[in-house]
Amino acid sequence: MSKTIKLKNDVYLDSSVIVHNRSKISDILNYSTNEVKIGKWIDGKPLYRITKRFYFNNDNFDVGIPNLDKVVNMYGRSEDGSRPINFFVMFGTTYYISTWMYGSNLYNQLSNEYVGYYNVTFEYTKTTD
Repeated sequence: MSKTIKLKNDVYLDSSVIVHNRSKISDILNYSTNEVKIGKWIDGKPLYRITKRFYFNNDNFDVGIPNLDKVVNMYGRSEDGSRPINFFVMFGTTYYISTWMYGSNLYNQLSNEYVGYYNVTFEYTKTTD
C-alpha cells in the first residue's frame, strides 16, 4: 500500500511517483514524438511538448501540429547529435544553421554540408485551450 504526502502547490509525493497538477513528473520529463501536456504557460494556457524529425535543406514546411497557437520554445540537434539547430561559426569559411518559426511553418537556412535530418522539440500552446 502506498502512502501519499501532500507537499506545497498541488504537489503530492507517494511511494511510486511525484505528481503535480495531476501530471506525473516522470511524464513531464520524458520526450516523445507524441504530444505531451507538460504544464502551464505564463498566460495560464496548457503547455505541450512534441519532438519531430525533419529533413533540413534550406526550405520551409508546416510542422504538422494541429491547433498550434504559439511556440514558446524550440530546440534540437542533428540526428547524429553533432550540431544544434541554431549556430554560426566562421573560420575563413562560414558555417551556419538558422532555424525559426513563422506561424505554423518551420524555416531553415544552412550551409550545404549541414543538410540532413534533425530532431526538433517544440513547446507550445494551442488555439483550442
